[in-house]
Amino acid sequence: MLELPYELLGSRDPRATNYEHKWRRVFKLQDLPWLGDHHIQNEPVIPAAIVCVMALAAAMDISNGRQADIIELSSVTIGRPVVLKAPSVELETSLSITSLIDSGNARIDCIQAEFSLNEVAAHDHKMVTSAEGTLRVTFADHESTGPSILSSTRQPKPCGLIPVNVNQFYDSLSEVGLSYRGAFRAFTSAERRLDYACAVTNTTDEAGGVSGLLHPTRLEGCFQTLLLAFAAPRDGSLWTSFTPTNIGRLTLFPHSFVGLDKHASVTVEAHLQEFEPGYEAVFSMIKGNIDVRSSETGELQIRLESLTMGPTISSAEKQDKLMYLKMAWQQNILSGVLLEKNNNSSCHQRLGLSDGHRYILAATRQISHRHRK
Repeated sequence: MLELPYELLGSRDPRATNYEHKWRRVFKLQDLPWLGDHHIQNEPVIPAAIVCVMALAAAMDISNGRQADIIELSSVTIGRPVVLKAPSVELETSLSITSLIDSGNARIDCIQAEFSLNEVAAHDHKMVTSAEGTLRVTFADHESTGPSILSSTRQPKPCGLIPVNVNQFYDSLSEVGLSYRGAFRAFTSAERRLDYACAVTNTTDEAGGVSGLLHPTRLEGCFQTLLLAFAAPRDGSLWTSFTPTNIGRLTLFPHSFVGLDKHASVTVEAHLQEFEPGYEAVFSMIKGNIDVRSSETGELQIRLESLTMGPTISSAEKQDKLMYLKMAWQQNILSGVLLEKNNNSSCHQRLGLSDGHRYILAATRQISHRHRK
């Protein structure tokens, strides 16, 4: 059975009810030192992957021990990364169950809920919503997800893949403000081609303090794979730090984790679907789909659909690319102006033109002018 890192979810709020569940979690770097291995623009942040993992853990918690067949997060909106500037940052997860039937009732097939993740800094009691979305838990029944669904949809890799130097990839991300160290350097190998990337990732002992097969560093490796599909290391396509802003749907298949070790590797495939360069007030955007499969069994574990990533800061003039060095306008050669302007025999002689050729060019000039009018 899939074990989620409930340590990230925190403790239940005593004010919670059967239809509104709440958890509270205080994040401190001294408690979770591996969080300091991920920086955006030289500042330690709480990764977007933690938002997703906390919501998944909450979905398992409200299931009251029932066997979940599929867990889905949809229409997830993620705000700016939470910076760990203060000594501690308190996160409160609030879930409002939309089903009118108790989630512990064995007669229901699924439960749905709206979730929101709110951030409160230790020195400031102002609450800010950092993420929100919808979750759905489908319980195991006669229509449960079988092995055919988890393994039959795998497509063959495209041809023309080029191996990627993993260290060079992470160094190139650091140059644009995305710094990954320790367990966040999840790639063990990677390869790519235009709009596609495939990487093998695993969870190391460096990500200590948090249990569970679905560690945030593993999900963060999925986001990194989409960046690799968008840009090769140091090709200039990635000019600033990109982080997740929206997730159309994240589907988790708990059955595919059965019997696997915590450090079991996974194969991540990312397909870039859309890119908007952005202009003036419109931010840049990259969007793609990601499949995560067990490297041992080949079964589908996680599917990310319409994952959208955007820049954390607006583009500056220094990120602009110089497209033209000089623009020079000249007359069309058919107009004959160049020959007429020089109007000497030496010009025609250098071109090897006889008087007959000169008359033909002049006639062509008149015809072209007549038709142009």
